[in-house]
Amino acid sequence: SEERDLTVEFTENYYTSEMTVIVRKDSPLANIDNIQDLSGYKVGSQLGTLTDSIIDQIEGVTHVTPYDTFNTAALAVSSQTIDAMTAEYPVAKAICKANSDLTIVTFAPENGFSGLDENELGVAVAVKEGNSELQTQINEALSELSLDDRRGLMDGALDRAPSEE
Repeated sequence: SEERDLTVEFTENYYTSEMTVIVRKDSPLANIDNIQDLSGYKVGSQLGTLTDSIIDQIEGVTHVTPYDTFNTAALAVSSQTIDAMTAEYPVAKAICKANSDLTIVTFAPENGFSGLDENELGVAVAVKEGNSELQTQINEALSELSLDDRRGLMDGALDRAPSEE
């Protein structure tokens, strides 16, 4: 946010996420390959998030009242109150790790959510404002990591995260 940008400085993005959909494993939606395949279904997400605002890109969707948390939205999918929820990939992976009845659906760029830029999906390290030396050191270390390395590190961190299941 602009307010946070006044108190910290950010490194280059170390990870760029993607928007996904979470559905029940036993749902016919588990095999979709286009967000428009969600037309006519009930889809939700967390209140006040980018993941909630993108739902309206799905023509004919029933955009349900947003949930207070991602976990509450996931419970709604598990209990079949809604058919699907939107989430960024790391959030989706953590939710599915904690809820074995759920799965992640990803989309090719041309079939997924549009109009999102790297700033909206990027993840960076925040350093204390004025600590340009540390910011530079982190950016230099990040520049040595390939995109595959970065994805592997994120997946590894998500795999090691404790599960609530």
